[in-house]
Amino acid sequence: MSPSFAIAPACMVEAPGTNTIGSVLQRHFPPSVQIKEIYPLEGHLHSVSLLKLSNGTQWLLKCPPRSTTPLLRREQLLLETEARALSILGQSATPHVPSFVHYGFQGGPFDSAFLVRHYVTGSTLKEIGPQLTAHERRKLDRDLGSLAQQIGQHLSNSFGSLEQVACGRGKLSWRDAFVALFEDILRDSEDAFVHLPYSELRHQVRRLSYVLEEVTLPQLVVIGLGRPSQVFLDPVSRRLSGVTGFGHALWGDICMGEIFEDPSPAMLEGFGARITKSKSQTTRQLLYACYRSVQKITIHYYRDKEMTAEMEARRQLTTTLAAMVSARMAHFLRGKQAGIQKDFSDGLSPDLFALDDFARCGINSQVSAIAYDPIQSLLAVGTSDTQFGHGQIYVFGQRRVFAVFALPRKASAKFLQFCADKLVSVDSKSEVTIFSLETRKTLVSYAPPSHASALLTDPSLDYAFIGLQNGDIIAYDLDRETLTPFRVPNLWAQRNARTRMIPVISLAFSPRDIGKILVGYPDGAVTFSFKQNVAQKYFEYEVPPGALGGNGEVPIPELRRPRLTQALWHPNGIFVLTVHEDNSLVFWDSKDGRKVMARSIDTPNIDQPGVASERPSSAGATAFKDPITHVAWCVKDNGDDSGLLISGGRPKAEPMKGLTFIDLGPTPNYQTSTWPMISKYFESPRRVSVLPTPPGGEVIDFCPIPRSTPYFGGAHDPIALIARLSSGELITMSFPTGHPITPTNMLHPYLSFVHPFVNKATLTAVDRSAWLGLKERRSQGPKFLLGGAEAKRALKRFEDRNIITTAHADGTIRIWDGGIDDEIENGEVVQVDLARAVGRVGNIEVTEMSLSGSTGELSVGLRTGELIVFRWGNNKNFGVEEPPGANEGPGKLTTITHRVDPGLKQGMLPLTLLNMQQGPVTALKHSQVGFVAVGFESGSLAIIDLRGPAIIHTAHFSELLKANKRNSFFKQRSSESPSPEWPTCIEFGVLTLEGEDYSSICCFVGTSKGNLATFKILPAENGTYSAVFAGATLLDDKVINIIPINADSGSPASASPNAVGGLRNGIRVNGVVVAVTVSGCRIFKPATSKGAHRSWDDYLCDSATVVKIEGRGYSLVGLFGDGNTRAFSIPGLKEIGCSAISQIADMRRLSDAHVSSSGTVMIWTSPSEVGLFSVWGAGTGL
Repeated sequence: MSPSFAIAPACMVEAPGTNTIGSVLQRHFPPSVQIKEIYPLEGHLHSVSLLKLSNGTQWLLKCPPRSTTPLLRREQLLLETEARALSILGQSATPHVPSFVHYGFQGGPFDSAFLVRHYVTGSTLKEIGPQLTAHERRKLDRDLGSLAQQIGQHLSNSFGSLEQVACGRGKLSWRDAFVALFEDILRDSEDAFVHLPYSELRHQVRRLSYVLEEVTLPQLVVIGLGRPSQVFLDPVSRRLSGVTGFGHALWGDICMGEIFEDPSPAMLEGFGARITKSKSQTTRQLLYACYRSVQKITIHYYRDKEMTAEMEARRQLTTTLAAMVSARMAHFLRGKQAGIQKDFSDGLSPDLFALDDFARCGINSQVSAIAYDPIQSLLAVGTSDTQFGHGQIYVFGQRRVFAVFALPRKASAKFLQFCADKLVSVDSKSEVTIFSLETRKTLVSYAPPSHASALLTDPSLDYAFIGLQNGDIIAYDLDRETLTPFRVPNLWAQRNARTRMIPVISLAFSPRDIGKILVGYPDGAVTFSFKQNVAQKYFEYEVPPGALGGNGEVPIPELRRPRLTQALWHPNGIFVLTVHEDNSLVFWDSKDGRKVMARSIDTPNIDQPGVASERPSSAGATAFKDPITHVAWCVKDNGDDSGLLISGGRPKAEPMKGLTFIDLGPTPNYQTSTWPMISKYFESPRRVSVLPTPPGGEVIDFCPIPRSTPYFGGAHDPIALIARLSSGELITMSFPTGHPITPTNMLHPYLSFVHPFVNKATLTAVDRSAWLGLKERRSQGPKFLLGGAEAKRALKRFEDRNIITTAHADGTIRIWDGGIDDEIENGEVVQVDLARAVGRVGNIEVTEMSLSGSTGELSVGLRTGELIVFRWGNNKNFGVEEPPGANEGPGKLTTITHRVDPGLKQGMLPLTLLNMQQGPVTALKHSQVGFVAVGFESGSLAIIDLRGPAIIHTAHFSELLKANKRNSFFKQRSSESPSPEWPTCIEFGVLTLEGEDYSSICCFVGTSKGNLATFKILPAENGTYSAVFAGATLLDDKVINIIPINADSGSPASASPNAVGGLRNGIRVNGVVVAVTVSGCRIFKPATSKGAHRSWDDYLCDSATVVKIEGRGYSLVGLFGDGNTRAFSIPGLKEIGCSAISQIADMRRLSDAHVSSSGTVMIWTSPSEVGLFSVWGAGTGL
């Protein structure tokens, strides 16, 4: 017996005549079953009758109320809502829910709508509730909680009533749906002239409704679930037999049900989910209680004249309103305690707090493939599929030109090759994908019949040749975007029939004949002519007994056949080189197939018995060499002078691996040279040199950068090369000298994240006019990325720039504009040569950086304890290299203006260095008015005046706070020796301290134990400055940020040149400090007042700052460990909005994230990529 429902989701109505009670009975039972008795049931809103059938079944018939019965707006659809709810629950066989039979718009008394469902037997909880034992009551509560959980498992895609959602008119947010629901009941009250505080109710609901944004999952909710009059029990067993009241069901928050108004532990146990007692959850229950109270009052006024129930509902409403107002008073009192009279966040609302995810800076995953096109001057970089991101392809051009292509499946980029206006990719899952460089879109994706193991293209051809795992070669038409019928079968199988499944591992066009290719198999190589359609010559390498072989230091008395790893052509198209897994380099004559020479990097004739190694072997080091991973046959501009560039093949014991370049010199004329002359050419190269790479880095692949043409396998007259290291980093070197080339203003800034890796990054808001003046002038070689055209974007002239500062593993710092999803006017990168300024190459790890963009100054703190200060200026010693000299002793400033790159004409120049020898730098702040404060892990603090420069104050927190405790500023924690305490955050400001009648320059220092100390910087008589300790206050946890603000306007009370200049005129700044800790926030008047405080609920804060929203106000924006970013009002510290960031951020590095004063957030998304998003945006994605 299945239920029938006459209403489709589009609200269709059954035809008259099929909707009568008799026809419903005929649908479910044979003709012999008839209605035996009808009993009207009194005491219900609707007309309700019990139908007893002749087979013993009991049905309940519900019809609309009498026409004289006044109804609320939502009560007019109670029958339809109940029918929909019972139909939904019946599909999942939810227990204790009466079975749904039928609903029709016609067929009831007076041809009205009617509902038929099964009758629920038993007594109501209202009747026998007092008779239940404690055990029976707990069992009932558990059953009700379990029922609520099962009902809530039914989900929808929008919020609202069941009718609205079914007809496509549901709300996308629970907040909007609830406000509309509440407005309906208020209008019902107003229609009946019910006396209620309507303005206050609407105000409180709209003010607190932001907490409803946390509800993102529309669940089926029965509002009256658990109401004693709607819960039925078996009179004998006292167990739950059924529930009713489904006419008040909707899609919304499961916690809106009456059962959650005051839930018992047994009910929560049955529900199976912990309901947190957070402030937002409490506020949501207040809103729901307010709705229920207004509904009860309105219903009693409409139909029930019992004053007692109405008065009880009014008392509940008064209590609820008082609790809602008190939530507001808490925020109001915080402002009073902080000494702030205005609400600086009054113009902000939760709907404005939306993330604009507008940029990813860097490389999302480990680099797996590189390709360069000299014609279009473009560089392609493919990445691997790792836990940090899917494989994708970046294409970089001039300045900030770049495009990102997504692979069709979750895979890694394996091969990349440019072909005219297309980019051909083969990924790790053998998917061949063709991208259009013009439209920046994927043209076609093709899955070959076997695994793709090699790829070959040429700019003059519209075909891509794909080598397969089974040894075949297929051709794909790039122009027609289809597979051609041309196929080259397994050529090696023609030579050796027993090797049927042998993959193609290398493909190369002859540089002199486009109709000939060189195919490499693991067993050897073969030349194939397209014109003759035959294999011409086979090259199979054998090492006879007694010969060294490629890796040998001593002869081995066995015959060996090293597997081939690569095959390539000599630039003249006559000779062939095969590279083998034992590091043998074997040269062949492609005309007659003879072997010309077999050698290793160091030793010739390694295939001849009796030949000894030319490299002296050390004990125990025999044959331990790195494998050769890649070889390129480079040729100069004339085409005859060539050499081999090799990665790998060096002894494992060598600390500096590098690349090897075997300069063969001019090639002998094949027609006039004898065989010994040709053999001598490969045996005795002109010179063998090593292109050094960073210590510990092994080159596993490289990409030559030709000057102008793509010929000779992309190795025609290369000017430079980009090498990929085993660590995943990139290095750029000149060719053939091997000098390192800085990527600054040579490559896209995003590539610098892996050139080498970034170990620290900061985000600073810098005034646009100041940033436009910071354009570096440095001697550089010719640029090789000149392709592409920059797209035109909106120009934001009145906003601060998002300046990113990155510190790299090689002791280099780069400063560049990350943009605001707009036109970047100054796209140049500023390079800071930190290693040169310190005076050493290694052991340079940056722990803190502070940029003062308006003054063009930068301070850098190292793990080794040094502080280095840089200042923008002109290099007076341009072109002159001076010795670095020695550093001064501990506690002294060292002048380092001469430690500048001689090629730098204008830029960030080193100014001074301080080494306190007090451990790593833990906090650093470079002010805009010439002061620098630095804190060390030992607990020391130093304040420097750059006008000298001179150290104007030093302090140690263990001594400073010990003296302060004796003055009762701090609570005694323990009688034992205190644990170490060090500065964690420093900020400068200009404001009036507590108890003073003048403003001064202040330095605020927060520590790892939650102490916040204030220092005043005062002018001295001789024109210098001095700093004095003004007091301290104790916060609740480690201080992560200190933001001084103006208590009258909310604007920053930072130490700017204008603010300091106003001190001479006696201008007073009424300021307070917003101190953010890991577990809370305090707004107070420094140096020692308590102020207002708020603790974070069930999460910890990793980064926060005060953000200005132009034309609307200020807010405190923080990033929290539960994977959300939140905004709080100032000074009330009321939560305004909340958005998830866990899907964007690498949560393990959230403490390294930065929030700028403009509202832009920089978070790490992978080890070599950061994301930029704005918190007060429009909710747009990438």
